[in-house]
Amino acid sequence: MPPLPSCENVVCPSSAVIEVTDSDGNVVIVTGPNAVLCLLPGLYTAMVISPLPQPSIQYFWSQDGTLTMPLITDQSITIDLGEGESPTLSVAVVLEDCPPLTGSATLTGCVIDCDVDLTFVLRDD
Repeated sequence: MPPLPSCENVVCPSSAVIEVTDSDGNVVIVTGPNAVLCLLPGLYTAMVISPLPQPSIQYFWSQDGTLTMPLITDQSITIDLGEGESPTLSVAVVLEDCPPLTGSATLTGCVIDCDVDLTFVLRDD
């Protein structure tokens, strides 16, 4: 029977951190007190920024609790956010000799309401 790996020199991260950017590469804050209420429809990328990539790392993305098909195992995932949609993107990060990590971000698409009644008043002064 082969010996078990030594865990003495392994420093395992405690969480997976996801950063969301818009199609222009601008960081969008979707969690915490400074989070935006909603996002304009369009392309957004969620990327694991911690832990940093390394040869033995694996990523498994899901959307609303369902693994992405085809399976996305890259450091990032790009979605086309629609008006009024609120998908939750989750990732499981697997590092050799460490417990799995998870992270998630929910993106909320703004509802654009263009059905506004305008009233014009013409005055002849």
